[in-house]
Amino acid sequence: MNNLFSELTYKHIESASLKEAVRELSKNELIVAYLYIDFPHESTFRRKEYYNVTKVQLPSKLDDWIYKNMVKDDEYRKYLDAYLPLKEKLGYSDVDGYVLKKHYYRKAITLLRKRYKKFNLKSWMKPRNELQYERRKEIRTADGMHLPFDFRNSVESYFIYVKNDNKFLNSIGGSGSSSQRYNYSFFTTACYFLRKKKIQYYLFRYNGKNELAFLKELKRPIITADLGANYHLERPLYNKIWRFGIDYENIKRKYFERG
Repeated sequence: MNNLFSELTYKHIESASLKEAVRELSKNELIVAYLYIDFPHESTFRRKEYYNVTKVQLPSKLDDWIYKNMVKDDEYRKYLDAYLPLKEKLGYSDVDGYVLKKHYYRKAITLLRKRYKKFNLKSWMKPRNELQYERRKEIRTADGMHLPFDFRNSVESYFIYVKNDNKFLNSIGGSGSSSQRYNYSFFTTACYFLRKKKIQYYLFRYNGKNELAFLKELKRPIITADLGANYHLERPLYNKIWRFGIDYENIKRKYFERG
């Protein structure tokens, strides 16, 4: 079952309404895969096997000081509006750098020399960098792309349909953004209306060392606290979906909080 995600291609079923979505989905075999995402294991901290490492350029110490102490939004916006159209004519690549040098550097350097007796301009203008660490996504889909999951979510829902033996990722639900919350509520509601149709529900885990494991096939959908978020559900229907599904907190206690 671990190869489920590697068989996916992203292809959304267009639907203007829940009724239309239910009608279109009813024509296909349906799968919902739930992916629980663990926190990174402490042993993986900043190790390249588990993180993508990128060097990012930061503002110089002088630029940083100017942004914090001198820049006023309205004034700065006027400078940007004035100089952006002149970018090619004036021959600069960085409009922010041009604005700082033209309108802020002289005053800032004068103030800093008064404030700090040992002010060193060369040191304050020295380029700075930092390393940024992004946790690796080690699950790939059929086209070789990384599965687009969001580490802000503790659990994600993948709504999948099967057509001509091909598995298509229709939508992703979760709590990390308003669109994810909408997708979760919308398609979980669709699953409720399709409850007489056999839908396969699977539970997976992406552990703290970026390893994928299949845990269990479920008989009903997992219901999270996001149900009804960004997609309004009348209270009677909301309650019916809760009774029909499995409370996520029970899943969490049973599979992810033991030991």
